[in-house]
Parts: sequence; structure tokens; C-alpha cells
Amino acid sequence: HQSMWRYYKKLIELRKTVAPLKSTERRDTNVEVNVENKTLILKRTAGDQLAICVMNFSDRQQTVNIHNSALHVVLDSSSTEWRGPSENLPKPGKNEIILQPESIVLLT
Repeated sequence: HQSMWRYYKKLIELRKTVAPLKSTERRDTNVEVNVENKTLILKRTAGDQLAICVMNFSDRQQTVNIHNSALHVVLDSSSTEWRGPSENLPKPGKNEIILQPESIVLLT
């Protein structure tokens, strides 16, 4: 239960500190859905800042193109920190990330 509590605490902290996550403007939000792979990419902006949340709802690893290799991972639900199996991995030098099954990654 402690790891779940820390996970939600981290989500709340990010919501309060990452500008694109604080914004409630719908025009600053873009969603890409891949029904076949059961993935969703949520992009939010605030000024020149960008946050991308990549979600894998399938029971298999998925490779997702995030169209931006300059971002870094700030939250990974599959991290061992949250009792997950392993980290989601950005492909070096590419705009892709390998998502673990049933996981989310937040990049900024």
C-alpha cells in the first residue's frame, strides 16, 4: 500500500508543478489513439512547454512513436520504484518508446 500511496502522491505533485498538466484548456490538448495496439498518446502544452503521457492498455509490450526525442521520462508506472516489472525504454536516438503492458509514461 505504501508504494501506491507514494505513486499517487507523485502524480499530484506533477499535476501541481508541470505547467502543461496544470492547464485545463482543451485547445492545449491533443490525443492520438491506436485502437489496434490499445495505446493512447495525450499531449498537453502550456506556452512553449510540452508534456506527453503515453499509455498502453494492452497486455503486450508496444512501441509508440512520440514524435519528439528531446523529452525525458518524469514518471514511469512500470518502474520498480512503483513495484512494476521494469522501466519503459526510450529507443536511443529515435522518437520511439517501448511501453510495458498496462503502463503509462509521462515525458516532459
